Amino acid sequence: MQQLFRCLSNFRKMSKSLTYDAEQIFEAAVNSVLPHQMVKRSLLVDGNRLVVDGCSYSINHNVHMVGFGKAVIGMAAAVEEILEEHLALGVISVPFGIQEAFRASGQSDLLLKLDSKVKVVEGAADNLPDEPAMNAAKEITSVAENVGEDDILIVLISGGGSALLPLPVDPVTLNDKLQATKILARSGATIQELNTVRKKLSKLKGGGLARLAKPAKVISFILSDIINDQLDMIASGPTVADASNANDALAIISKFGAETLMPSSVMDTLKEAATKHQTNRMETNFSHVQNVVVGSNQLALQRGCEKAQELGYHPLIISSGIHGEAKDLADAYCNLSMLIGLLMQYRKSVSSYKGIELKLLDSINILSKFGVSKSFGGHLLEYIASSDKPLCLLVGGEPTVTLKGNGKGGRNQELALAAAVHWQKKSVEDLTCNNTLTAVDRVKTGCRMVLLSAGTDGQDGPTDAAGAIAYPSLCNEASHRNLHPQEFLDNNDSYSFYSTFNDGMYLIKTGLTGTNVMDIHIMLLSPNNSQ
Repeated sequence: MQQLFRCLSNFRKMSKSLTYDAEQIFEAAVNSVLPHQMVKRSLLVDGNRLVVDGCSYSINHNVHMVGFGKAVIGMAAAVEEILEEHLALGVISVPFGIQEAFRASGQSDLLLKLDSKVKVVEGAADNLPDEPAMNAAKEITSVAENVGEDDILIVLISGGGSALLPLPVDPVTLNDKLQATKILARSGATIQELNTVRKKLSKLKGGGLARLAKPAKVISFILSDIINDQLDMIASGPTVADASNANDALAIISKFGAETLMPSSVMDTLKEAATKHQTNRMETNFSHVQNVVVGSNQLALQRGCEKAQELGYHPLIISSGIHGEAKDLADAYCNLSMLIGLLMQYRKSVSSYKGIELKLLDSINILSKFGVSKSFGGHLLEYIASSDKPLCLLVGGEPTVTLKGNGKGGRNQELALAAAVHWQKKSVEDLTCNNTLTAVDRVKTGCRMVLLSAGTDGQDGPTDAAGAIAYPSLCNEASHRNLHPQEFLDNNDSYSFYSTFNDGMYLIKTGLTGTNVMDIHIMLLSPNNSQ
C-alpha cells in the first residue's frame, strides 16, 4: 500500500500541493490502524507472561486463536509472529478471495506463513453468509469448546465478521436466518434492531462464543468499524454480554408487522426461548473476557491530526461518527468551507466578519444533523481569530448513498464528486447575501480548498478505488474536456467520471489495506498568502 501511495503522491506533488498534503494525511491515518501496528501496540510477550492492556496472563504453549472479519488475516499473522511457539492452533474466517488479492497486490506481509498453525477458511462471497462461512464457524466453535481452564483463547474481530460467523441455533437454517434478516431490513429495521434479532438466532453471537470458551480466559482484539465503537454491534458481539432477550426480538418483529412473513422456525425458536426465559440477560458474568479495541476511526483521525501538524496545518477533528446521505453531506461541507474561506479573508473587517460568523454557526448547526457536535463552532472560530496557518478538517464515519442510477461508484467517490458539483453551483451570495462571486472565483481570489474522501479498507463500493479528491475548479476543468459531472452524479457513476477525468489522477487507489475503520474525509483550506 505504501508503494502505491508513493507513486500516486509523486504524480500529484508536481500539480497541487494541497492534494498531495491531503493524500499524505490519509496515508498516515490508515497506516496507524494497519494490522501489525495495532496488534503490536496491544500485545506483549514477556518471558512466560502475556501482557494485554495492563492485564497479565501465564502462557506455556496454551494459546488458541480464532478470528473472523475482513482485517483479521493480517492481525492473525501479527499475533502468531509475537506468540511464536506459545500459539497451539487457530482458525480464522476471512472473505472469499482475500488471500489471492493480497498476493496479487504484493502485500504478502499481510498473509500467514506457509507453516502457520492457523487454518484460513474463505467464505461469505459478496459479503453474505454462506456454507463455507458456516463451516468455518463450526470449526471456530470446536476450538472454543475444547479450550480448558488453563488455556487462553484469543479472538480477532473486525468489520464483516457477522457474515463470516454464521451458525444458527437449531432448527433455524442459514437460509431461514437470511430470510428473516432481509424481511426486517426491507421493512426499515435499524442495524441495532437487526442485530438484536440475529443474536437470538445465533449460537455464537451475542456473547455465545465467550460462553462456549468458559472457563478459559478470552482475549478479544477488536477492530471497530462501527460509529462510537459499540462492542455489541461489531460482528454482533460474540464476546460481549447481551442485554437483550427473545422478547425484545419478538417485539421488533411485531413492530414491523412481520410475524406472518417470518420462517416458522424463526418464530417457533424465539417464542420457545421467551416462554422458557432462556435469555442472555442471565449471562452477566463475563469476568473471564477481556475486550480490547485495538483500532478505530478515532485513532486513525488522531494520527491524521498529527501528520497535518507536521505539514504545517492547524488540524481540527470534526467528528468520528459522521453519517447521512453523501450528497447532502457534500453540500454541507461546501457551505462550511466557503464560509471559512470568507472569514479568513475578512478577519480585519468587523462588520463583514460578524455577519459571516453567524452564517458559519448556522452551517455547523446543519452539520450537527450528520453527527457533528455544535461545540465544534467555537473551536473553529477560535482558530480563525488566532491562527494564520492553513486549516485541516478531519472527519470519520460512514455516509450512505441512495441509488437512483445504474452507474459505478462508491459513497466516497460520490461524496467527492457531489462536493465538486456543489462548489461549482454555489455562490457566496447564497450564503451571505453580500455578492455573487462563485466558489470557483472566491478560491482564485482568497482561499484554496481540497476535499479527500476515502475508505480505510481501500475499496469504495464495487471498484478498485478507495475514494477520490475534489476541489472547486474541478467541474470547470471537466467541462473543458466535454465531461459533465452532474450527469455522472445523477447516474451514481462517480467512478466512471473520475476514471476518465485527467486519466484517473484524482482517484485514490491504495489496493486492499488489510484494515477497516470506516471512512475518512480530509478538507484542507489555505489562504493564498499562507502557502
